[in-house]
Amino acid sequence: MLPPRTKQNRLEEVVGAILGGQQQIVSYAGASQYQDAEGIRTGASSCGLAALNCARVLFRTYEDTKVVSNFSPAGHTHRLLNGVLCQQTTEEITSICSSWPSDKHLEVDELLKLPIFKQSFENANVQYALTDYANLLSVLRDMRDAKGIPVAAILTRSPEIIVCVKIPINDNSDVFAVFDSHPRPAHPDGAAFIVNTSMESTATYLNNLLAIDPKILADPTMRWQAQLFGQFSSHIVLPNSSPLSPTGLEDILMESTTTTLRLQAELDNSRRHNEELTTENDRLKLQVAQLELDDEDTTILDHESVRTAYQSRHANGPPPWQASTSGSSISGPPVALARDSEPPSHSKHDIVSDLSEKLINQLQVQYQEEDRALAAERAALSAHETPTFQCQICFEDMRIDYLAQMDECKHSFCRDCLRSHVTSIISQRRYPILCPVCMADKNAPEPTQIGDTVLSTIGLTTENTELLRSLQIAPYSIALHCRKCKQTMFVDRKDHQESSTITCPLRGCNYVWCKNCERQIEIGGPQHSCDGSSELRHLMQERGWKACPGNFLSLNSAQARP
Repeated sequence: MLPPRTKQNRLEEVVGAILGGQQQIVSYAGASQYQDAEGIRTGASSCGLAALNCARVLFRTYEDTKVVSNFSPAGHTHRLLNGVLCQQTTEEITSICSSWPSDKHLEVDELLKLPIFKQSFENANVQYALTDYANLLSVLRDMRDAKGIPVAAILTRSPEIIVCVKIPINDNSDVFAVFDSHPRPAHPDGAAFIVNTSMESTATYLNNLLAIDPKILADPTMRWQAQLFGQFSSHIVLPNSSPLSPTGLEDILMESTTTTLRLQAELDNSRRHNEELTTENDRLKLQVAQLELDDEDTTILDHESVRTAYQSRHANGPPPWQASTSGSSISGPPVALARDSEPPSHSKHDIVSDLSEKLINQLQVQYQEEDRALAAERAALSAHETPTFQCQICFEDMRIDYLAQMDECKHSFCRDCLRSHVTSIISQRRYPILCPVCMADKNAPEPTQIGDTVLSTIGLTTENTELLRSLQIAPYSIALHCRKCKQTMFVDRKDHQESSTITCPLRGCNYVWCKNCERQIEIGGPQHSCDGSSELRHLMQERGWKACPGNFLSLNSAQARP
């Protein structure tokens, strides 16, 4: 951490230590992707914005320093590194994070389409590999091969994104600056530059930062998830060769304006649609409430009609059999007999029928409500249940997480079985790799080839992945070994067949040899022939030798005298 009171002096010491071969960490308190220098909270997932903005700012700093020509080489280097590592540069890099307050993760491919980055960079290539020291060192070597210009590698190991920038300081030396917008134990107070002149030390730092615990990779329950998190991507970007002109600035402003208008229109449409849905929802709620009131009114009316019918039947006087006994000798008031007697059978039957019908309706409504509740519960359980599939090699029921499905024939396999099949085919040096079910089916019109998308998800080892790539390019290329630089490279098979001489394509070698006899061909020398006749004729012409008429032996001018 640079103390504020000795910031400039300390920065000079840091630059001197960097040029002396030491790794240095430069960090300023408060400046990170989570908050700016003024302490205002920014987006929690803006590391991609910070990484690309760092590359843009450092490219511009390099060009601005190049314009100033009244410095010695050493002074130019110090001025360049001071401009890169000063607090103002760090604050400018992290200031863009405040423009993205959301926690949604931003992909590098989408960020490169933004006008400010599209006008600042030229995309070189994208690489995907396992996170280890060798692959990270390979990325740094590719950056070093671009001589005389700064190069940035946007490194993504989900969910984090950092950037490594190669800054040339002279014809033979480069500085590697890693910018990490996340606070770490080595720089807990904010973002930091980790600067080094050693490519190997930089690769070691990146490997320690990005690599995951080997125990997680060995966990059988997290096989494909660990393989996914163990991969990293590298987007190599170069400075835009055409400087940004006023017209280019107008284009950026125009594109940003149209994008803003388009997003505003989409937001207005979403709000309007939301208002319409809210209005419709309120209308349906009122309709449901009205239906419930109508149902309650109907129930009350049914109860009233049943009670009224029962009372009216009892108010019509005694039944006929009671009236016929009024003149008999039976003592006691007839009213008592009427009160103790039962109502007529047909009246009781009507009442029971009405009550039974009402009870049936209530039971039906209760059953329907219970059925709806059970259906909703089953749907909720189904939504939380992990679907399964049957592997067509081992015939085991597996969770959908382990699915590897063919694109065309739709045959499904678990990743372990398909990886064993692919590894076996690769070990036999066979390509293309076909679906095992299609291969066994004699009636299949054309077996499905296993695509790169499926191959990238089954967890092949690095060795098998490299062997697979060589098998993929074998029909279109041929391997050559240069005797001078001792390197092996692949060249286009058609070009190799059409050419009679071969030139080593590696930079700085330029070794030339004959394809047929494999002898070296001297550049600028006589025309090559495999039997040496062309070289002999050139030598005879150069030294004035003549051919003997009898046996065609070559004689020099002294031997040819009589």
